[in-house]
Formats: sequence, C-alpha cells, structure tokens
Amino acid sequence: MNNFLAGIMGRSYIGKNARSLDKAKRLFASIEADGNKAAALVNELMIFSRDISIDEHHCDARDIVTTAVKTARLAIPENIEISLRIDGDEFPVFANAGQIEQVILNMIYNARDALAETPAPHIDIRLRKTRQALCTGRRSPDCAACDGEKLLLTISDNGHGIPADIQGRIFEPFYTTKQPGTGTGLGLSTAFQTVQRHHGSIFVESGPGQGTRFGICLPLSDGAAIVPDEERSTQIQPGQQETILLIDDDPSLLCVSTEVLQELNYRVTGTGNGREALEIFRRRQHEIALVMTDIVMPGMNGDAAVREMKKIRPDLPVIFTSGYSDIEIDTGVSTRFVRKPFHAAELSRLLREVLRQEGASPPASQPAGGRQRNPVRPPSD
Repeated sequence: MNNFLAGIMGRSYIGKNARSLDKAKRLFASIEADGNKAAALVNELMIFSRDISIDEHHCDARDIVTTAVKTARLAIPENIEISLRIDGDEFPVFANAGQIEQVILNMIYNARDALAETPAPHIDIRLRKTRQALCTGRRSPDCAACDGEKLLLTISDNGHGIPADIQGRIFEPFYTTKQPGTGTGLGLSTAFQTVQRHHGSIFVESGPGQGTRFGICLPLSDGAAIVPDEERSTQIQPGQQETILLIDDDPSLLCVSTEVLQELNYRVTGTGNGREALEIFRRRQHEIALVMTDIVMPGMNGDAAVREMKKIRPDLPVIFTSGYSDIEIDTGVSTRFVRKPFHAAELSRLLREVLRQEGASPPASQPAGGRQRNPVRPPSD
C-alpha cells in the first residue's frame, strides 16, 4: 500500500509542475492506475477479513480471461511462454468481473514465480465447459459449479511443483513460501474466498518436479444482458440536471464528490452532517430528486437521517456510500449501496438506474441545460 501511495504522492508533485498538457494527462493516468491498484489491495484485505457484498453483473468469462492474460503478460519475463486456449464461443457468468480477473492474475503470477529456475518455462491457460465433477472431495458446501455444466479454467505450469505436505496450507491467509518482501501471502487466500463467494470451487494438483495445475470452477448463468466489462467500466450515463442532496462528513470527499456529480450533469447541495441534511430536506423536499449519503458520521448517521426523510417522503431515492466492509443496509427499489472508492462511470449508471425506477425528473423551474456549479455548503457548528 505504501508503494502505491508513494507513487501517487510523487506523481502529484510532478503534476503540479508539469509544463505540458500531455505530460499532465500521463501523470493523472498513472495516479488513477495506482489508485485502482490500491483499491484492489484494500479489497483483497476486506474479502478474507470479513464478508462483503460484491457488485455482480452478467458478463462473459472469455473477456475476463483474455484481459487478465494481456495484463499478466506485461509482468512476466519474455522467456516464459504463455499459451491461451478457449474452447467455446461464450461463457456467461454472473460475477464481479474485476474480482475474477484478480483471481486469474494471482494464479498466473504464482505460476510465474514457480518457473524461476525452470528450463523452457511455460504457462498453459485453458477455458472450457465441462460436466465432470472435478471438485469432488474438495468442494465447498455452497459450491454450485459441481452439478451440471460449468465453466472450468485451468492454469498449469511446468515448474518445481508444490510439496504434498504444504498443499493444504496454500490457501491460508498470509501463508507464503516466498522470500520476505516478495509475497504477501494474500493472493491465494483471496482467490479462494472470492471463488467461494461466487458459488464456485478452486483446487490444485501438483507434485515435486511435476509442475502445478490450478483449477477454477464457476457456475454458468443464463447470459442475460451481457455487457462487455471494458464498456461497462467506462460508459458514462449523464444526469438530467436533477438535484442531489449529498452528505459526507469528510470535507475532501464532499468536495470531490460534488465536482464529480456536477460533471455528470447534476445539481448538488452538499453538507457534512445528517442533522443539517435533514433540515435542508425539510425545506427543499420537492426539489431534491435523490439523496446520496455516507453512513457512519458524527452526530447523526446517514441511515438515521434517511429514516427521518422517508417519513416525509417514503419513495425518496437514496444511495448509501461507505468505506466500511461490514455495513448492513436494507436495499430496495429506491435504495442502493455503493462502496468507496467508486468510479464515476459506476456511479453514473447507478444514479440513472435508481432515478429511472422512481421516475424522478428535474423540477420544472430548473433550466433545461448546462451545469450549475453550486458551492459546497460547509457543515454547521
């Protein structure tokens, strides 16, 4: 994590003195990439430390695997041959594509590390469908992939293999056989828990001098409404000048969230505490189309403020946000939850989804176009 922060801080310093727009853009892209990597690391820690919700959608595992292999290739020495074989045209799964991609990357990187002193090293990756009960005897109680047709992804290497006496420990958190500073012990344990949360199973076959073969089984979905992950991650759905009441006790997040929402074509009224937000809502309830609020705040939590608002307007659309992993919120047609940090594209889709379901529209008195740069209102004492 400190490495990511060092990269972000260093590039931020250089960016302030950048003399060309192209250089500034490259630095911002690197900062965004480091931020995404840091978020992924935090997510790994949260996955095995406690149960967290996962943002799942219908996607094609073929695209996830292809993207992961392209990403991994950049971090693998050129002397290691990588082969990818996909037997089939479509592999529909209901999954968090980012988390499954991280699982595949962890498997590939482990294979890379096992090939350090191997002549003619190679990694073979294969994606196919099967009805074989390959997980028999190793399946988790809620594994839905072992019955019927399923997706099977195997990642094999011709490295030194894993001794039988440690194969039962490789999925334990922080267990690693690597030298200090070269491994966290999180990769395989996170992969194991991620696959289980997707109702699948993961297994390993290995022996000294025989290489290693990891297998991942996942249940196939009906394939409804598959959206390519690359398109999903960048597709912005702008607002229609609706007014959003934004609540966050962190002044920095309140400010940046306000600017993001304004860039998405929303009007924003911001405040840093639940009590002031409730007073604003009482005065402007007919103008506010949606409330977006942090949950844990001093004085009055966001969920408590929303309960009071819904007494006034039961159909009020709400999006809760939090960086905590153990938050439990009752969601419904007009209530959603998004975990911090979130991408602007992800937020834009969620906003449109909630507002469309409620049929919310901007008040008639609002101008038809343009963004209004409302200043963030500071929290009252």
